[in-house]
Amino acid sequence: MKQLSFVLRFTLLSTLLAAAGIAPAADQASVLGLVVGSAKEAELETLAAHSRARETSRETSRHTLGAIIKFDGDFGLPGLTSSTFIFAKAGYLEAAVLTLHRTRYVEIVDSLKAKYRLIEEVRPFVGNRQARFLSGEVEINATSPHMSFEMSVTYTTVAFRAQLAKTAEQEDASRKQAQGARL
Repeated sequence: MKQLSFVLRFTLLSTLLAAAGIAPAADQASVLGLVVGSAKEAELETLAAHSRARETSRETSRHTLGAIIKFDGDFGLPGLTSSTFIFAKAGYLEAAVLTLHRTRYVEIVDSLKAKYRLIEEVRPFVGNRQARFLSGEVEINATSPHMSFEMSVTYTTVAFRAQLAKTAEQEDASRKQAQGARL
């Protein structure tokens, strides 16, 4: 029996998630059927329970003070090797990072192009490939480093990116202050 195409598998997964009450809103970005910016931890746990994914770690984000949950397994998406989900303190999904085999890059980016607005794409014959998409308050980045066997797809909310910048700024100020105290 021939393998189902990625688009058909994604459509089937979306249909199953919708039947389970985990359907994304029409204009919001979703990752594996979880709406970025509004999905809760319980939805992720339900999704993981119904897929071939295994939780490998759970910790607290120093940026959001919410949970960081890591999984191994494909969640029904072929080529997915690991995934990380970062939640806000209030329990909403703020960011997700999917790690896939790099051979999936073209297929994944083409699927993202069909769903989201392409902001920029760099696809050289040889070298690092990347594409950036925007959907409402969510930015999606697909990157495939030239000398790596893996690629990543990262979903982040505007609030999460702002919090990362704020934390980096605070850490930089603390580092400079500590350096000044040592001199």
